Amino acid sequence: MEATQRIPTLRLIGIILLLWAYGMNVHGVIGAWREAHLTPEQAASEHLREMARRPQTDMSATGHTSSQPGLTTTGVLLLGLMLAVGVGLALFPVRHGAWYGVWATLIVWIAIAGPRLLSDPRCWQVLDLNRHGCHTFMLSLAIGAAGMACCAVAQRQPPVAGA
Repeated sequence: MEATQRIPTLRLIGIILLLWAYGMNVHGVIGAWREAHLTPEQAASEHLREMARRPQTDMSATGHTSSQPGLTTTGVLLLGLMLAVGVGLALFPVRHGAWYGVWATLIVWIAIAGPRLLSDPRCWQVLDLNRHGCHTFMLSLAIGAAGMACCAVAQRQPPVAGA
């Protein structure tokens, strides 16, 4: 009778953290998809409603507004694709302990985080809890980094034989 291999606890925790972090970004993709399909008039009207409802979120006085428009439809699709690739990596190569799993996951996170951090000034004011910004996105980066760290440490551990 052949013994089956079970996933080491640390790797399992890392995979759960990675999946949680990817899941936190799904709402951003859905919101960006909606924004990508708004007409300029609808976008301006929504912006005015949001500023009237939450005046403390207006960053134009401090110069923290993005000069770049939101994601295009192509950008939203690419972001959704990167999230799907990350989930696939977590469920297959990382779970099986493949040597390239954590490195490929790191590349996916760089592809997700890089453009957002470079183009969205709200991400740099995340420590100011009174300002609206990308708190969820930055938290997902921290959770994803913790998940990658758990998986990387688990790579060095031998598999556990189960019954």
